[in-house]
Amino acid sequence: MNKKTFILLALLSLFIVIGLQASPEKHAITFDDFIRIKRISDPQLSPQGDLIAFVVTEMELEKSTSNSDIWIVPTEEGVPRRLTSSPSSDSSPRWSPRRSEYGYNEDGRSSGHYWYGSLQS
Repeated sequence: MNKKTFILLALLSLFIVIGLQASPEKHAITFDDFIRIKRISDPQLSPQGDLIAFVVTEMELEKSTSNSDIWIVPTEEGVPRRLTSSPSSDSSPRWSPRRSEYGYNEDGRSSGHYWYGSLQS
């Protein structure tokens, strides 16, 4: 198992454990439980290997939609930090060779706009 896959599985496990601790009563998983689980995808290791950018998708049952935002987390110790927070779905995070800059696709489609950001700002 490569480092990228291991880190993705660790993050996914963390989100599931946190979600399960929020509801202390035991019961079989329901559709509503499943919808509340945040989905983690597309982990991207920074060029220096010290940060991981990834996508977190949350479902909105009432609106029958989902929303995705870009997050980063240090590979050693640290807290995940949200980089984007928009009503459109952000996806496909990618690092520049300089690590302090990143890009992502807004609107979740290949025809969407590609945006760039800086960790310095």
